[in-house]
Amino acid sequence: MQADKTVTYPITVATQEIAGLTEIAEMPRCRYEVIDPETRDTVDVVTVGSKLLHRWTCESSAPDLWCMTVHSCHVEDGSGTTFSILDDRGCSIDRYLLDNLEYGPGPLQAQKEAHAFKFADKVVVNFQCSVRLDIRDGECPIPTCEDPINFERRLRPRSAGFIHEIPLLTNGSVEVDVRAQQLDVLDPQIDFGMDADDAHVAAVIRRLRGRDCILKEHLIVPAASTLSLIIALIGVIFILLRRPYPRKE
Repeated sequence: MQADKTVTYPITVATQEIAGLTEIAEMPRCRYEVIDPETRDTVDVVTVGSKLLHRWTCESSAPDLWCMTVHSCHVEDGSGTTFSILDDRGCSIDRYLLDNLEYGPGPLQAQKEAHAFKFADKVVVNFQCSVRLDIRDGECPIPTCEDPINFERRLRPRSAGFIHEIPLLTNGSVEVDVRAQQLDVLDPQIDFGMDADDAHVAAVIRRLRGRDCILKEHLIVPAASTLSLIIALIGVIFILLRRPYPRKE
């Protein structure tokens, strides 16, 4: 009769440590520009009602790693008086000043067309916003905003040092404050008729009028060419009318 026997043989099993994968990406560099929607050039002097394109761009070596949200935008008159145009969710407060933003066409881009406006007794207009950068997890969320209503403008003073370029880490997100270039916005019906005691206002008016003069000079050559063509055409018609025709026999 065969008996059962249990044999124990020691086996050493080495556990392999799980290595985490870490992607090192450069912190995105964000900027805010106000540009001409046709030429795509930045602008610094405009008139009330001119079309403008507000554009936010963040550049990164790994753009697909991040999601961006533009929020908490304010406009300031150069002396500390400000009011909000985008709330902390990134939604428009006053559609006539700046409507809800359009995100794209790139992964870290947002833009929106608007018209130039100004404070009643100032020509300086400064735009400033916060950009929130989050690590991407699937599709980047776009702010869900109601149809903006023309709320009562919320004026409140802020110090001149409100905007800075240092990223702030908050709850896993990165907040970057950005400021667009200074805009000088003039109302032709008001500012062009003032005495311009303010040296800055006077300089801005001269620059804007100088641009108008340049545009007029550019029209001289086409206008002269058109006039010459009309004179030549009239001369040809006059010659044809004076030309004797052979009589029929």
